Amino acid sequence: MYTFRQARTQADYEALYKLCYRAYCVERKWLPAKNYSDQTEKDIYDRSSTIFSSRTGSMRFPFIISSTPPSVAGKNEY
Repeated sequence: MYTFRQARTQADYEALYKLCYRAYCVERKWLPAKNYSDQTEKDIYDRSSTIFSSRTGSMRFPFIISSTPPSVAGKNEY
């Protein structure tokens, strides 16, 4: 069974950015770790996103739901 928790504080967000870094850059190597000197994986859209963490037993996973408004997304290239 999975449980979900929404990030609400800056500490919550930073913990999830670090978890994303570990998952995407270190473990999976989907992104180059050298591009993230602070060991947090985030981008310009994260300021407008609702971010959740999911957990099953002792394992925690980042689960990100983007809620980027069209006015923000339209100004930036992917």
